[in-house]
Amino acid sequence: MVERHHNSGRGIWLGLLLLLGCALPAQAQVATPSLDPSLPSLTGATSSWRYGSTLGGESVYGSYQSSGNEVKAKSLQNNYTLAFQTTQLTLEANGTQGGINTLWEGGNDRYYEWQETDSHALLAVRGENRVSVGVSVNKSQTTLADVVRKEKSYGGGLGLRLGEGVYVAGAMEKVSEEVPGFDDKKWTRNLAGIGLRYGWPDGNQFRTEYALVANGGSPQGQVWAEVVPKSQTTLASLEFTLGGWLFSYENTKIVQEPVLTWAQNRVQTWSRYGLGLKSLHYSLIFYRRAGVETQGTAEQQMNHYHLTFGFHFI
Repeated sequence: MVERHHNSGRGIWLGLLLLLGCALPAQAQVATPSLDPSLPSLTGATSSWRYGSTLGGESVYGSYQSSGNEVKAKSLQNNYTLAFQTTQLTLEANGTQGGINTLWEGGNDRYYEWQETDSHALLAVRGENRVSVGVSVNKSQTTLADVVRKEKSYGGGLGLRLGEGVYVAGAMEKVSEEVPGFDDKKWTRNLAGIGLRYGWPDGNQFRTEYALVANGGSPQGQVWAEVVPKSQTTLASLEFTLGGWLFSYENTKIVQEPVLTWAQNRVQTWSRYGLGLKSLHYSLIFYRRAGVETQGTAEQQMNHYHLTFGFHFI
């Protein structure tokens, strides 16, 4: 079970709320969508390069343990991805409903449980299979010790297909956050990626991508509730399908900069391995994601297990 501390004061809870930005890793779907159609796209321009429509889901189970704390914390969430595609238009909705996650605070070596619900709507138009223009609207809500954090964002992006299989993309999102009792905060999130993709869904495929996500901060303030820490996420992935099987590897590094004098960098490094069945019309993929998070000299080990499943229509 997760250790809870309801008497720690409103200030620490609000502070922890602002650390949730690096609690869960992103996926490397910026320049091109994953070969696993059940995984979500990060931008509208990304979604445009899908092969057909998808009805997919994902279940995630996670466990955590710090080097000095014997308490094992858990997380559990269910994600969904719905995509509808015509010849040039792609509409995608993805998100998380009722997720239970865990945040580790290395300064006091404690775990805190928080709930998450988020939704994303993406719309993209593809021109002559060479240019993709997309927009996105995102909304999320997290709850920690009855304190609610609401975040909204909207943005646009552009993707280009160069030659037979080279893809480049960039996107910008304007983000705002509401925390009761404090002024609203606004910042910018930038995404960029380059990838290679070859093959067709009814045969063997190959995909690799390198992407960056920079989350701009708001460093004005004396307490955590008044600031938004800056963070940068680096993603690298490699996937291929062979004989109806999908093989996947992804590496993610998330660095969150301190904005207060007493704070320390939070660094997460993840490695994800995936294997499963993928055909033209259905997929069932199992992933194991192992990670390490450090805050100064403190460290915790993280393990996630993902199962994706979906039906696909081309």
